Amino acid sequence: MVKISIIIPVYKVPLEYLRDCLDSLKAQTLQKCEFIVVSDGAPEAECSVCEEYAAKDSRFKFFKREHAGVSATRNFGIKQALGEYISFVDSDDWIEKDYTSILASLKNDPDVVFFSFNYHKTKKRRYNLLFPKPYFFSGSFHDIQTKLFELFDYQHNDFLGYTWNKFFKKKIIKQNKIFFEKNVSFIEDEIFTLKYCRHINSIQVCNEKLYNYRIRKDGLTKINKDVCVYQNAITALKKIIPYYTLESFENALIYRRIFLLHFMSIVKSNHFASYQTFSQFYNNYKQVVHEIPYLTTRIILALPKIISYTTCFFYRFLCKIPGLNCITV
Repeated sequence: MVKISIIIPVYKVPLEYLRDCLDSLKAQTLQKCEFIVVSDGAPEAECSVCEEYAAKDSRFKFFKREHAGVSATRNFGIKQALGEYISFVDSDDWIEKDYTSILASLKNDPDVVFFSFNYHKTKKRRYNLLFPKPYFFSGSFHDIQTKLFELFDYQHNDFLGYTWNKFFKKKIIKQNKIFFEKNVSFIEDEIFTLKYCRHINSIQVCNEKLYNYRIRKDGLTKINKDVCVYQNAITALKKIIPYYTLESFENALIYRRIFLLHFMSIVKSNHFASYQTFSQFYNNYKQVVHEIPYLTTRIILALPKIISYTTCFFYRFLCKIPGLNCITV
């Protein structure tokens, strides 16, 4: 039986990064695993590299599809998966050699496994994050929510939202028909995670750093997007939040995620918001400004509306300064 299926979408990634990723998969010592590499309309050079690895290692399964976006590509991978667990690896990142063996060594049959990771600006410049001590927890959905909230806000770091720092049980995905939202291309991983965690009864936390996330200046999260990208994410999140009844967790999702997406739709979309659009945003959040955890945005909302709007206009340009992470301050 296949223990784990790792799904890797491939689309316009530097060949050096792609080889780093595939090499790290090939280095896995566990044989009861499969690497589902899916071209999302990737250029021929990338496809050739993937075919090369598939020809040399039977654990690699390569599929070529027309470009449909990362969510549809991951969904395709889920449908091909034979493993007891599923995980997701981005094609410009890489995993540690004991990535799969850690999962195989677990004894508690957890519904979801969280593990630690590193951020890399270059392979020699790594950022280590403090991760919770390892534990296994099983309990009611209310208690599960408490644990999820802790992971959402542990030492001011979010370990909940990503899909690439987790192992998901395929049985739960299949029984509950959990897939990525095809029309959502921003925080689609967090939406998938929240949809999945509605159905879990146990959590395993491992503090081994198994995943290496590459921070890229040209990454998809750095590019200004059409306002509908943020609106689609907001709509999808609003559908999920009512299932989470723990007040602290629900409020965190509203005031840290929904608010932030609204704010980003103003300062990070391709076209700056009209005054009417901004006015709706301002009126909605002015009355709950004390609930918002971001200092800069609290200050902006404390200003008179027209001054706040003008400040956001200039703030939009500040966000474009390399190395200045304005959005989350």
